[in-house]
Amino acid sequence: MLLFALAILGALEPQAAVSRSIEPIILSAPEVYRRPAVAPYEPLSNFGRQVAEGDADARPRRAGGRADADGDYQAAVEDRRRQAQALMGPLDGLWRLTDDRGQPLMGLALTDPGPGEVIQGAWTLTTPQGAVRSGAVQSVERDGAALRIDIADGVKITLLDVAGRRVGNLSDDSGERPVVFVPAG
Repeated sequence: MLLFALAILGALEPQAAVSRSIEPIILSAPEVYRRPAVAPYEPLSNFGRQVAEGDADARPRRAGGRADADGDYQAAVEDRRRQAQALMGPLDGLWRLTDDRGQPLMGLALTDPGPGEVIQGAWTLTTPQGAVRSGAVQSVERDGAALRIDIADGVKITLLDVAGRRVGNLSDDSGERPVVFVPAG
């Protein structure tokens, strides 16, 4: 039946049949990868597995020419610490205030940037009841061999450098008692 309909249509309108003919469809697809004319840099197949010139034994080398890189690092850190410490004043560090029998009374952490600079710090103590108290040091005055530290609430420490030891008195609301100022640790 379809053929009959097409024949009638073609007989009636020959021009229409020609114009309605099927045109070929051209399909286009993206081009498959083609290598560029100038290739980008590509490392050799043995890249990273070559022995550097002069290293015939192929042992790994580390910083400073030694196989012990951790030792180099630790030495550099210690060197920088010594250099920084050399710039600090003699009171810089952790200190312990003890009574004349050597019993600890108070701990102090002082920052001494050197002569003529303001010394700052913090203090901590454990009361006989076991309570821990701490705070910022109010002021530190250095006058030659004498040292005066104002802690808080009227607590003052007066020290003198005697034969290489810092000895003096702790004054608070209970009175005055002899103390020794020693490096902690």
